[in-house]
Amino acid sequence: MFVKAIIEQMSCGCLFKFSFFEEVGSFLFDFSFEWQDVLFLIMVVLLLIVLFYDIYDLVKIHGFKVQQEKEGKLSKKEERKGDFYDFEKVMVDVIIPVYNMGDTFPRTLRSVERSEFKNKRVIVVDDGSDDGKTPQILDGVKDRVDLLFHLPHGGKAKTVNFGAEKGKGDVIFFLDADSYIIPDFIEVSLSELNEEVDAIDFVQQVANPDDSVWTRIAAFEREILTFKPDNFGALFVIKRGFFKDFKFRDCLSPQLDIDQRLLIAGKLRISPKKVVFADEPVTFRRMYRRKRRWVYGMLQTYKMNNQRLDFHIYLPFLDLFLLFSFFLVFFDLRFILIPVILLFSWFLKTSILSKMFKQGYRMVPWYAFYMLVLSIAVIDAVLRFKIGRKVSWT
Repeated sequence: MFVKAIIEQMSCGCLFKFSFFEEVGSFLFDFSFEWQDVLFLIMVVLLLIVLFYDIYDLVKIHGFKVQQEKEGKLSKKEERKGDFYDFEKVMVDVIIPVYNMGDTFPRTLRSVERSEFKNKRVIVVDDGSDDGKTPQILDGVKDRVDLLFHLPHGGKAKTVNFGAEKGKGDVIFFLDADSYIIPDFIEVSLSELNEEVDAIDFVQQVANPDDSVWTRIAAFEREILTFKPDNFGALFVIKRGFFKDFKFRDCLSPQLDIDQRLLIAGKLRISPKKVVFADEPVTFRRMYRRKRRWVYGMLQTYKMNNQRLDFHIYLPFLDLFLLFSFFLVFFDLRFILIPVILLFSWFLKTSILSKMFKQGYRMVPWYAFYMLVLSIAVIDAVLRFKIGRKVSWT
């Protein structure tokens, strides 16, 4: 009787367990395969694709960061010297195109003047500034630069190419009028050029990270982008002989265009060194419009160079599709799992990156929200590009 009672209790327990799992299984997957089941399975597959890509991205960033930190420690043990160029003999041209940036240009010029590199010529080209003050500001510093030109407004590509043609240096440096460089920027750049590397890219860092929550997010983002091996920043240094075949072309983002062509040619090095800084937009509106412009410029660049779009450009479409599957809850409760898991992955990824780059966890919620904003900006740019609607610079 005692043994029989135990068996009956075990049977009841097993029946309870089996019935529990049957209920869970029937909640997640109704094997009658109605339209809700098919859609749910599709969304699960899409969610897994997004999650696997995020994991791959994290692993890649961490690996590249570790590699660059090791190389940085080794390089610090040696004196910086020009292996390819003799610092005492090489001549460089610093080209500064200016368009309505009279407020920030003096800071840019001061940073160039602080450079201890002697054999440099500073060439400033005004791209037809019409704000009523920039031309006067430039004329006020003409004694501090080697060459100053005022041109009719023709766009950044024409302005930069004109300045490069007027120079005679062995190496050309490009610097926007809203940026500034560290004192040994020229020496750092020259030390990375060699027989195989003809041009150097740097990821521009944020000069005003404490101005608003959006500038703090931008600073965090630049930390990440600096250690993404497939990322490119903005062309800052190129050998003159090589530039003759790779001039800037007229488009929304001429620097992205020349970057792509140099990458295809295998002559561009993307350096993780933090040597160039610029202010980021303080307001949400300006931040959003800048992100949209960057993406639009990238799409334009891919088209000009007959390249296929990378897979990651379509991920924001997946993100929003999965996120807004929340509204399908009215048809089936299990759909709530999709956006919940996606949002959790955003917070988790941001937390891991925050720890990796020692940023603290204060910005985790904001950066997770920024990922949503960035997805919308990408979709906005892609749709505008597809229908032929242009994006303004500002």
